[in-house]
Amino acid sequence: MATALPGSDTSSDSTRSESRTTSELAPLLRRTWPLFLGNTLEWYEFAVYGYLAPYLVHDFFGGSDVGVWLGYGASFVTRPLGGLVFGIVADRCGRRPVTLVSLLGMVLATGLQGALPAASGGAGWSIYALVALRFAQGFFVGGEEGTMMAMLAEEAPDQHKNLVTSLYLTVAYLASAVTAGVVFALEASLGPSEMQARGWRLPFLLVLPLGLVALWGRSRIEETEDFRQLFQDRASEQGALEAGRRGRFLAKLSVVRCYIGHVLLGCAAVAGFAALNYTATSWIVAFLRARGLQYSSLLATLQQALLAVLVPCFGRLGDRIGVASMMLAGAVLTALVGVPVFAVLESWPASWTVAFLCLGVGYGVPIAVCAAASGLFCAELFPTQGRSLGVGLTHNLAMSLVGGAAGVMAQGSLEYSRLGPGVYISAWGALSALAICAGLWARAAGGAQLTHVRPEPYFCACSAADRAEGALEDAKLGQQA
Repeated sequence: MATALPGSDTSSDSTRSESRTTSELAPLLRRTWPLFLGNTLEWYEFAVYGYLAPYLVHDFFGGSDVGVWLGYGASFVTRPLGGLVFGIVADRCGRRPVTLVSLLGMVLATGLQGALPAASGGAGWSIYALVALRFAQGFFVGGEEGTMMAMLAEEAPDQHKNLVTSLYLTVAYLASAVTAGVVFALEASLGPSEMQARGWRLPFLLVLPLGLVALWGRSRIEETEDFRQLFQDRASEQGALEAGRRGRFLAKLSVVRCYIGHVLLGCAAVAGFAALNYTATSWIVAFLRARGLQYSSLLATLQQALLAVLVPCFGRLGDRIGVASMMLAGAVLTALVGVPVFAVLESWPASWTVAFLCLGVGYGVPIAVCAAASGLFCAELFPTQGRSLGVGLTHNLAMSLVGGAAGVMAQGSLEYSRLGPGVYISAWGALSALAICAGLWARAAGGAQLTHVRPEPYFCACSAADRAEGALEDAKLGQQA
């Protein structure tokens, strides 16, 4: 009997692998598409303020660039609070009600921003209303984030957990691309004066009818199987007293208290990603526009579309080499590219080619690597009974403390150095890399369990897989001999 040469069936194996992946993911996507539909709209709502900042600065903040970015950062202040409150509710009452309430809150908070009168026209109170609505936006998006990431990590097949969890931020970048595209289309059709007068309101108001569609879709989703089983177990308990219910409520907080080191590790690991993501996708676009770059909204559209393509590709890679490997690689890249890429942008701020290469590739690749891994990395840190709460706190704290301050810090750092924003990015990237290395060292020493969803692959899985494959081949050759 002829023996097949090694590699002769590579194409057929690849085809079978693709078919297997499709058959495994299709049922999950059929169940969760309403979640992603609503998630797209929520991230559209969250991003629209950043792209309209050049218009809001005149109508609400008296021309203060720092003021408009403080308004942008307001939504980040309440994200951890939303993660805390909704995380407890999701772990206690279910994922489904949290996804409905968070979407409804985002729709109302965003639509009302477009209806506010301009503070420059005499309505001084409107600036306070705008900031209050930004606080509300942060609260609701913070509540959604932990719940969605925990749900996707638990529902996805083991071999595709990194790919599936990466779709959460893939949808976010797709929504941001749509947001930038809407702003670009309005700018091109209305012109600068009409856009400043009333055109900037349209992207905010657009979410109201679209929100009804998203709410209809989410109302049709079912609760996860794991939570339904947990709910049935609770219902079958006899003689449950109020004190017992209070004890179970406090048990959610005790999980996080016992895993406080994991919370700090997750925050530090995600910090570099938060600094780079919000500086490069929001503030730098406005920075380049102010220095003469034409069609900055189109640049933002292409940047976000490219990220939406790259993130799931790196998510799939993470299922092969491990989520910790991806996070460490992203943090190191962030530390390395922060200063030099911004130096190039600062030298040629009006060049479209330079801007696209720097934002799409120079900053885009480390953003995509971190975005693909951050959700699963944080979900891995916590056990099932406190995962929504743990992820909601961990991811939102990093995004709030570092990402929310990115615009203000970048703008303010220019007063001290022309490369200040790049230093901000690189410094946080270096901190993230050190934190991940410390966590991996503690795991190797047996001092910390960092995997609660999928033990392997986690870090440097390629070499381990290669060794296992080599040992298997040796065993086969030994049997044939």
